[in-house]
Amino acid sequence: KSGFSNYGSILDIAAPGSNTISLLSEGSYMEANYQPYIYEGYLIISGTSMASPHIAGILAGIKSSSSVELDTQRARALLKISQKNDNQFFTEDFGYGKIDQKKMFDSRDSVLPVVNITNPINGSVISGLQNLEASISGEYESVTVTASGARSGDDVDLIEVCSSAVFETCEISTSHFKDGQDYSFEIRLSDVDGNIISRDAVVASINNLDLILSDSKPLYGSKDTLSFYYSIGIDSQDVDYRVA
Repeated sequence: KSGFSNYGSILDIAAPGSNTISLLSEGSYMEANYQPYIYEGYLIISGTSMASPHIAGILAGIKSSSSVELDTQRARALLKISQKNDNQFFTEDFGYGKIDQKKMFDSRDSVLPVVNITNPINGSVISGLQNLEASISGEYESVTVTASGARSGDDVDLIEVCSSAVFETCEISTSHFKDGQDYSFEIRLSDVDGNIISRDAVVASINNLDLILSDSKPLYGSKDTLSFYYSIGIDSQDVDYRVA
């Protein structure tokens, strides 16, 4: 990730924006004021303004060649399924990842289902037993719900939370996750060949420590195995206690 780049759970996708080669108009403001960044008649600069035209250009090509109207919802759906690596999950660093232009053009006339996670909301804090809920329209073959580290450098294994042919709701036992960790919860809809045809993700933080101390609602499901430790500080001393 470029050091100047935007990041966070509101990010959708990533595109090249560092040392990007751009055309330069003769006599332009850029030619007069950016001499250190001009090489053999080309302008070489970095910034999110250099990254966004990559995506705008692809969408312009889709709009001009597709038989299906490209509205905002469809554009977002196409961007979400067209990352280069099918195994890449949503992260706060890169969103849904870099765009595979060929894959996006191949999907431009497809009838895509739409999935939107409605609960929990993005950026929320969750604990105990949490129902993940979503609205889904359109046809699909199967649905998978996963949890992974919200940032690309997080040392968090990918967990498959739910998998079924029809999605109604997915009960998440947050006791399986690290307390204080931000997780990306993602729903993927697949077709009969296993191709991802729609996806949505939210980032939520786990906070079970307050819940354990308050004992205000269930923390575990009926099939959970309870054998792990928490550590808290009391008078500058670390105190370990076991939930059992």
